[in-house]
Amino acid sequence: MKSKFTKILSIGLVFAVLASLLVISTPASAGNQAWTRETSPVGVTVADVDITGLAVAGNGTTGYGIASDNKTYKTLDGGRTWAATGYAVANGTPKQIAVAPDIADGSFVALITTDNRSFVSTNGGASFSEMILPSGATGLNSISISPAIGTSRSVAIGANNGVYIFTSAGEFGGGTSWVNRMVSTANVTPGIAYAVAFSPNYLMDRTLVVVSENTSHIILNLYNVATNMWNADYPVYGVGDKGTFIVATGGNTAAVIALPRTYMAFDAATRVAYIGLNVSGLYRGTVPLATTAINSLALNAAGDRLVAGGVTGNSVWRLSSPATAAAGVGLIPSGTAKSVGIGGGKVSVAYFGTSVGAATQGAVTAGIETAFGLSTDDGATFNDVAFIDTMPNVVDLAVNADASKMYLVSDNTTTGVTSLWRRTTVWERVYDVVGANYIVRPTLANFDIVFLAQTGTTNIMYSNDAGQTVWQPRVAYGSIKDLAAESASIVYVLTASAVSKATDGGFLWDNPRTEALVGAGNALTLVSAGNLLVAGASGVSYSTNGGATFTATGLAISGGSTKAVAASLASGGIITAITPTHVHRFTIGTSTAFAQQTLPAAFGSPLNSVVVNAGVTYVLGANMTARSPITGGWTAQAYPTATPPVALFDIVAGGNLWALNSADNFLYAFTEVMAAAGPVVTAPANNFIVPLNVETGIANAIVFTWTGIPNAPAGTTYTLQVALDSAFTMPVAALGATGASSPCIITSPSFQPDTTYWWRVRADFPFDSPWSASPRAFKIDTLAPVRIVSPVSGTNNVPVNPTFAWSVAPGAAGYELVVSDDPTFAIITFSRTTTQAVFASDEQLAYSTVYYWRVRPTGTAYPAVGTP
Repeated sequence: MKSKFTKILSIGLVFAVLASLLVISTPASAGNQAWTRETSPVGVTVADVDITGLAVAGNGTTGYGIASDNKTYKTLDGGRTWAATGYAVANGTPKQIAVAPDIADGSFVALITTDNRSFVSTNGGASFSEMILPSGATGLNSISISPAIGTSRSVAIGANNGVYIFTSAGEFGGGTSWVNRMVSTANVTPGIAYAVAFSPNYLMDRTLVVVSENTSHIILNLYNVATNMWNADYPVYGVGDKGTFIVATGGNTAAVIALPRTYMAFDAATRVAYIGLNVSGLYRGTVPLATTAINSLALNAAGDRLVAGGVTGNSVWRLSSPATAAAGVGLIPSGTAKSVGIGGGKVSVAYFGTSVGAATQGAVTAGIETAFGLSTDDGATFNDVAFIDTMPNVVDLAVNADASKMYLVSDNTTTGVTSLWRRTTVWERVYDVVGANYIVRPTLANFDIVFLAQTGTTNIMYSNDAGQTVWQPRVAYGSIKDLAAESASIVYVLTASAVSKATDGGFLWDNPRTEALVGAGNALTLVSAGNLLVAGASGVSYSTNGGATFTATGLAISGGSTKAVAASLASGGIITAITPTHVHRFTIGTSTAFAQQTLPAAFGSPLNSVVVNAGVTYVLGANMTARSPITGGWTAQAYPTATPPVALFDIVAGGNLWALNSADNFLYAFTEVMAAAGPVVTAPANNFIVPLNVETGIANAIVFTWTGIPNAPAGTTYTLQVALDSAFTMPVAALGATGASSPCIITSPSFQPDTTYWWRVRADFPFDSPWSASPRAFKIDTLAPVRIVSPVSGTNNVPVNPTFAWSVAPGAAGYELVVSDDPTFAIITFSRTTTQAVFASDEQLAYSTVYYWRVRPTGTAYPAVGTP
C-alpha cells in the first residue's frame, strides 16, 4: 500500500468545477454566523413617564392609560405593550379616563384634564374631539360613561361645583348639552363631587353613583338620570334624605368608587358600593374596612376580589371576599420585593381580565423607579412590564438550552437600583432591589430555579418559580465572587480564597475548600453535575466529585486566568482558559503545560470572556469575536457596534451565542450554523464502481456533489478531500474554494484500477465546519487485459468488412471477438476466434447500421468466460 500511495502522489490530479450543474444550498438567514441585535429591556423602559390613571374595556385586554407626559396610551394585549393614542399633548394634562362599559373593544373613550376640559374618542383613541364644558365647570375630578340606550349614551363628570351630565339626543330625560345636576333644588347637598360611576346595571336602574363632600361629611349619593331625582326624592331607592353620610371630611380631598357587576340601585341587598378616600381609607358603603389611604380601586369580574392602590408607597393592597369582610378587617399589601416598581406612590389599579394591572408615580431619584406591572395572583406579587423608569445598564445574562427563556441583570447608576429581567415572549422585570454588583445563576437541573447573588457581600436571593412570585433570602459563607447552582439544593460559592458548598439550597455551608484556588479566585464554572472549574490569579483547578477535592493543574498562566471552560473534565477533556491577552488550552491526562493559542492579529485585547460548545471555543475580545478552528484556523468575526459587548455568556442548543453590549445596552446573538454538522454528500453513492474507458484504460470522470450547510453565509466555500483510507491518514489531494452551488468533477489518470478511495467535504470559508459524516468510498474498476485500438468508439464510415485491432494480452493463447448490432450483445451478428491481436472481417456488415464489438483473451491465463 505504501508504494501505491507514493506512486499516486507523484501523478498530478486535474480538477474542474462545472458551474452549470447546480447543488442548491439553503439561502443564508439574517444573522447567521454574524452578530445581530435582539430585543432587550431597553424597549420597555421610559425615562420618567408615569401612568397616572387606568381604564379597561369589557374584553379585558384593551385598556387606556393617562400619563405624566400629557399623552394617553393604549394596550391591546392586557397591558404588556402600549402605544400612544391620537390625543394631542397640547390639549393638556389628562386627569382621569373612562371607557364605555358596553363596547368590548373600548372604541368609545373619554377623559378630563387638569385644566377643566373634556375630550372624547369614538374610534379607539385614533383621534379626540373636545366636549366643551360650561364655563362654570371647574375642578374636574372624575368621569364615567354609561352604556348606550338605543343610539345614545351619557357622560358624567364630577367637579368641584357639581355633577355635569351630557346625554346625547334620543334618550328620555336627557338633553343635548352639559347640565349641572347637583343643584340646591334637588335632594342633594351641592358641593364637591369627588367621584362618579354609572351603575353596572344602568340599563335597568338608570343610576349614577356619586361621592361628594359638603362642609362636614363625605356623602354617598344616588342620582336617577331618567327622572332627574336624587336620593330620597326617588322613593324606589329607599335611602335617606340628602344621601348617606360615610365619614366626616377629615381632610379628604379625593375619592374613588368601585361597583361590583351585581350592583343594582333598586335592591338594598345588591346596592354595594366600595369607596376609597385619600385620607380616611376604604369603605363598603358606610362600613369602614381599612384605614389605608386610597388612590384607586378595582374589583374582579366576580366581585370577590378587591385591589386598591395606595396614596403613598408602591404597594397594591388587596382584600378577599370584600362583600362580607368585617369592619376594620384591613388590607394586605403586595410583597416588598414584588410590588410595582420600587418606591414611588399614588398607585393606579385596574383588572385586565383576571390579571391586575398597576402603575406607580413619582420622580425618578435615588432608590425610586416607577413602573406599570401585572399580577396573576390578585395583586399579591407583580412583574413590571412597561413604563419602567430605569436606565438598564446590562451587566449579566443567563440563557436556557433552547433560548426560550433568559434572565438579564441591569443596574441604574442614577437610582442605584438593580433589576432582574426575564424573557419568555417579552421582557418583564421580576425583581428589583437597591444595590449593585448582582449576578444571576439558574440551576443546571431546572432553569426556573434561580439564584440572584450580590458579589462582594453574602447576600443571595432564591426563587423556585422563575422569579414569578417567590423570592427568599439566603446567606453565603464569605464574600461572594461567583456562584454556581447545580440544583435547588446544591449550590457553590466562590470567595476570594475558597469554594464553599451548600446541600440545602444555601442555608448551611460546608468547610471552604481552599485547595480549589490557584491564587485568588476569579470565576467559578459548573461544567456538569459535580464537575467544577475554578479560574484563579495564577492558574486553574478543577473538581470531579462535587467540590469534595480539587486538582490544581499547577501550571502558571502569565497574568492569571479570568475564566476557564471545558466540555468535560474526564481524561482527554480540554480546559480552555483566558488571560487578559491570551487563550490557553490544557488536555486533562495528557498536557504538561497550557498551550498558548495564536489568535488573529486584529482580535485585540483584553479578552473579556470565553465559552465552548461542541468543540468550538469562542473568545470575546476588545475588537471582535474569535472562533476556534474546527478543522482549520481561528476565525475573527466583527461586532455589530463600535464598542464591543462586555461579556459572552452561553451557547444554546439552537446554536446561538449571546452577548451584552455596554454601548447600547442591547442583547446580541451570534447564530452558529457551521459547527453542528458538515455538508451532506450526495453523489457518487457509497461503494460506487467507477468504470474504466475501454479504449484508454483510464477511469471515467467522477462528479462529486453535496448539499451545502443549511443557512450558511453567502459565499461559503468547501474543501473536497480524497484519501486511500477511511481515516484520511493517507490523503491523495484536496480541492478548496469550491462553492456549494457548483459540483466538483475530477478527471485523473492517477486513480489506480482495482483500488478503493474515500472522500469527504467540509466548509472552509468564511467559517469552517466539521467534515461530512460517514465518508463514502468509491472504487476504480478492474483494468481490462486488452485495450481496444481500432475501430474506436463512435467512428463513422467504417468499411463493411472492417479490420478489428486490439492490444496484446500477456500470456493469451488466443482471442474471442464478438460483433453485434445490440449493445447488450443479446443477439450476436458474428463471433470469431483468432490467435492474433488483429482480425479482418470475413463477413460483410450492413450499411447505415451501428455495431458494437468486444474482445477477450483466452487460454490458461484467462480461463474465465467472463474475463473482460
